[in-house]
Amino acid sequence: MMIERPSLTALLLCTALFSIVPRHGYAQVSTNLSDLPPPEAAPHTETSHTNTASSKRATPTHTAHQNHTTTPAHNNNQGTPPGYTRVPSVPVAPPPPVIIAPPFTPIPTHPPVAPEPIAATPSAHSHTAPYEQSGLRIIFDTNTADMNDDTIKAIQQFGAREASQTEHRLVLHSYATLPGDDLSMPRRVALARALAVRSLLMQSGIASTRIYPIAQGRPDAARHDPADRLDITVEENAGSLSTATTVASPDTLPVDTKGTTAP
Repeated sequence: MMIERPSLTALLLCTALFSIVPRHGYAQVSTNLSDLPPPEAAPHTETSHTNTASSKRATPTHTAHQNHTTTPAHNNNQGTPPGYTRVPSVPVAPPPPVIIAPPFTPIPTHPPVAPEPIAATPSAHSHTAPYEQSGLRIIFDTNTADMNDDTIKAIQQFGAREASQTEHRLVLHSYATLPGDDLSMPRRVALARALAVRSLLMQSGIASTRIYPIAQGRPDAARHDPADRLDITVEENAGSLSTATTVASPDTLPVDTKGTTAP
C-alpha cells in the first residue's frame, strides 16, 4: 500500500496560511534597572586608535592671540549660569557726593517809578474846596491842568493826612468841558488833571496802589457842579470794613396784653 506524499505546492500554501493567523506573544518587562544585565563594552579595535590619532592631527592649533582673547571671557563668565547676568560687585569707596545746583538767581525788581514833579503856575486860577466824606475838590481853569502854588500845597497837606490811613483808598473823578461835541479832548484834559493830582499825592507819601484816577470827561449836564473839577473821594478798603451787630435787650422787646414776650 503506497502513501501519497503532500506536494510542494500544498506545503507552501499551509505555510502561508499559518503566517497569516494572528499570534499572541507575551514578554516580561522589568522596571528595576538593577536587574538589567550590564552593558557590553565596545570591542577595542585598532581602527579606533588610528581614527583618534588622525583626528588629533587634523585639529588646528590655537595661536597665542586667540588664547589671550578667549581666556578672559571664560574667566568673566565663570560661575554664571546661562541666561543670567552677573551683577557687578559693590565698590569699596563710596560714591562721590551729589552737588545740588543752587536755585536760580532772583531777578531784581525795578524800584517804583518816582512821581513826576509838578511845577506851580502863578497865573492859574485854580483853588480847592472841601468835598463829601472828608474828600477834596480841585477847581481848574478851562482846557488846562495848571495849578497855582496854593492849590498844590492844599493837595500835599491832604495827602500827608491820608498817608497814614492805609485802610483808605482815594478815587479821583476828573471832569473837563470844552466847546463843541468832541468827546476825546475833554477826556484827555481830565486825564492830565488826574495824573497831576496823583503825582502830588504820591509825593506826600501815598502809595500809587491806593490811588485810582478816573477820567470822566464831560460832566453830567443835569448836575450843577463846576464843569472843570476833580473830586477826591475817600473810600474804605473792603478788608477794613467792620459790620456792627446790634442786639436788642429784653426790656425793649414788645410785650403783648397777656404778659408774654411777643416773638
